[in-house]
Amino acid sequence: MMIQENTAVKAYPLQIMPDGRAIFPQEFVRQLSPTLNSVCLFQIGDLALLLSTPPRLMELTQDFANLIKNKEVSLDNLLEGLQEKRLAIWQEYQDNNG
Repeated sequence: MMIQENTAVKAYPLQIMPDGRAIFPQEFVRQLSPTLNSVCLFQIGDLALLLSTPPRLMELTQDFANLIKNKEVSLDNLLEGLQEKRLAIWQEYQDNNG
């Protein structure tokens, strides 16, 4: 992950209650979105990462499985299309962040 120069990096204390509930600082919550009521927590080894929008990985995985199951596309064609899309997204990212 690349952080742009003008991106603020902040650390916030997070209080975790005995029952597992977490209390987020108001400043953190306000900066995410006034309408946000949930976040997605990822654990990668000792690293905890909060995202304000949940990833669509599970939804996309099910969509791909349905496409293959219904024989709308072969696994080889699906993987080839994903590779092409990944390259297009990477190129767009490079063009915008050059």
